[in-house]
Amino acid sequence: MVSKIVFVESGFGDGAMQMQLDEALARAFLLPTLRDLIGANAVLIRFYGWSPPAISLGFNQAPTAFDLDKLAADGIDLVRRPTGGRAVFHIDELTYAAILCLGKSPAEHYADINRALSVGLETLGVETAFQKQQPNFRERYARVASVPCFTASARYELEINGKKLVGSAQRRFGTVLLQHGSIMLTPKHRNLTRYLSTTDAALLAGIRQDLDAKTISVSEVLGRTPSYNELCSALKTGFETAWQLPSVTLSPTDAAALTKKTSSLHFEH
Repeated sequence: MVSKIVFVESGFGDGAMQMQLDEALARAFLLPTLRDLIGANAVLIRFYGWSPPAISLGFNQAPTAFDLDKLAADGIDLVRRPTGGRAVFHIDELTYAAILCLGKSPAEHYADINRALSVGLETLGVETAFQKQQPNFRERYARVASVPCFTASARYELEINGKKLVGSAQRRFGTVLLQHGSIMLTPKHRNLTRYLSTTDAALLAGIRQDLDAKTISVSEVLGRTPSYNELCSALKTGFETAWQLPSVTLSPTDAAALTKKTSSLHFEH
């Protein structure tokens, strides 16, 4: 039974470090050293950003879809997530990670976490709705045009007028669940097509059209771009309100200790 929420604001870091930390925290979640720091029945919610910008691949996605020279020229990293799904361009966004012991099915936790995100976004004036259908991702991933994650929404993901705002993915580590996802602040994530390795102009145009038609950002809804801190605060309120649990935010010292306790665990490449 979850008894409290522990928030960690990690700030900005490179993509490899952020993905390593998400996986390491999930793998260490049941270890005494970590449980002593956050509490035996806590859920960990981490907020962070990406600097430099990066494109992350789903765990089983091939990197050959991207032009490494173009990425390097623009100072953009290419990293692999510990979770599944397709490529995400992490630029002008806030990323969340939720780590908890499984008490329900992963799908139920998926809905609970997205409901909390929805409540938080609503405090900013961003009204979202759940996607009610589950696409056939196996069939979709077989198509070349399926490279970007944000052109398809899974059940319970957050949309506005049918356009995806938040993209999330999960992975189980025994009895521990890691769910993390991106909330796009501006439309810059659609520039992912610039870095695809294909020279097929029609394919590139089709993927860009998909991103334009099926995605939306917070700034496009509000007419302004909230700061990282403003969005963190709103999402914290969302989790507290939706889950009705006491919460604590780790101090910078405790957050550093949390990172140190898991620094010896490494992401599987």
